[in-house]
Amino acid sequence: MKQILFQTLSYIHYLLHARHRHGFGVHSPFAFRLITNVIENKYPYYIYKEVESQREKLKKSPIEIRVTDFGTHPSGKRKVRDIVRKAVKSSKHAQLIFRLALEQNPTTVVELGTSVGLTSSYLSKSCPKGELHTFEGSESLIMIAKEVLESCRVGRNTFFHIGNIDQTLQEYLSTSKPIDVAFLDANHTEEATLRYFDLLLDHASESALFIIDDIHFSPGMQHAWEKIKQKERVQVTFDLFSMGLVYVNPELQKQDYVLFF
Repeated sequence: MKQILFQTLSYIHYLLHARHRHGFGVHSPFAFRLITNVIENKYPYYIYKEVESQREKLKKSPIEIRVTDFGTHPSGKRKVRDIVRKAVKSSKHAQLIFRLALEQNPTTVVELGTSVGLTSSYLSKSCPKGELHTFEGSESLIMIAKEVLESCRVGRNTFFHIGNIDQTLQEYLSTSKPIDVAFLDANHTEEATLRYFDLLLDHASESALFIIDDIHFSPGMQHAWEKIKQKERVQVTFDLFSMGLVYVNPELQKQDYVLFF
């Protein structure tokens, strides 16, 4: 009950402060172009149809799997359709993540939290000449994700890292290339979010993009978001309520936007 009340009040606060729809009042050429050409882009990329077809199939799946969770939820048996309906990014937000990543023309993309692979499919498509490294604690979810990516005709550039992200991420970063895009959708706690962000930031390319899920999920996540905005390398941020965008490009002037989406 307390969390629902917190999220409701956070959303009201967000609505009262959200601005810049259609780029109104935005003076930065970078931010204006991003809002009008990427965030509000309505073009129906063909990958949308393929991924959303898989989403609809999974929404009807009666299969029950055992999920290992190292984050904020307990491990145990869950129905695939319930996971898709309750714990996976919506088509609207997953498609936005695709457009944002595609705009970066990335060589290396990192996703923390593979789940059933719907957002992974979009991210894989965003870097056709690069690599997607996706991290998930549950092997049963990875098995579904691999099938989804194959059905979407993507995934040849995708590498799956299975196990506790606290361990697998460290192992990967010890030999990784500079990261161009990172999507954080794993352990939704303040401590874990800040730890993962700092680890990835140390290996980020000069103009990297971070997409952080559920920045208003809890007081802890909201605190993490405020701390991230104050990081020295962080230049431009966008608060879209359900997620936050962080750009570290040193050529940009520091600015924080609250954007209605």
